[in-house]
Amino acid sequence: MEKLYPKSIELTKNLIKQMKNVDGASVSLEVGEQLIDTIEAQQQEIERLKNALDDWKYQAKCDADHIWGLISDKDEQAGKIMRLMEALEEATEEIENIYGHDTPQTEKYRELLGGAEDETNPV
Repeated sequence: MEKLYPKSIELTKNLIKQMKNVDGASVSLEVGEQLIDTIEAQQQEIERLKNALDDWKYQAKCDADHIWGLISDKDEQAGKIMRLMEALEEATEEIENIYGHDTPQTEKYRELLGGAEDETNPV
């Protein structure tokens, strides 16, 4: 649908006003005026909706960027935690080699690593 431009609308309105003086044309001219008013209102609503859609698209992109940042940070933190767990595992093994497996320290470290050491499957 082609957009009616303000100049075209104004010319059409003036033509309708001039034609109102012609006998028998007033009813159809009133309908024409109402149609033009309706078209103008619809065009304004379309513009408002286009602007709202542009705002929503921008907000969605901002949200997607924020989510991507959180995912990237989560992956980075997970990698760091894995490296820390490996370091704690190595340190715990060193402590166990020096002080034995049944010390309060090694039990606490094994708990942090995901549970107590299984006697049938020593680490």
